[in-house]
Amino acid sequence: MFRPIIVFIIVIIVIIVIIVIIVIIVIIVIIIIYYLLLCIRRGWSEVLKKMRALYEHKSHKYWQSEIAASKGNSKRLWRALHGVLGDVSSDDSGVNTADDFATFF
Repeated sequence: MFRPIIVFIIVIIVIIVIIVIIVIIVIIVIIIIYYLLLCIRRGWSEVLKKMRALYEHKSHKYWQSEIAASKGNSKRLWRALHGVLGDVSSDDSGVNTADDFATFF
């Protein structure tokens, strides 16, 4: 009668030890995944910073060459400056033509 209780207690202890080991393994895997994701995020943000710097450099060079190319041509220079400032150039002077205006009056 005393023997089955000892076996039962040993089985319960073994089950508890197995559960603790599984929990420890899961925690270790979660920590490893966290650090891997952290490294990937750092790498991704570095790539984005480099890409942004490249775009800024290309934009700077483009507008610098546009301004340099309009040397002596003030109309082209102002068009380039409007582009640098982000102004939208509109070549559309309206939907009405001179003939429409003459017909109206």
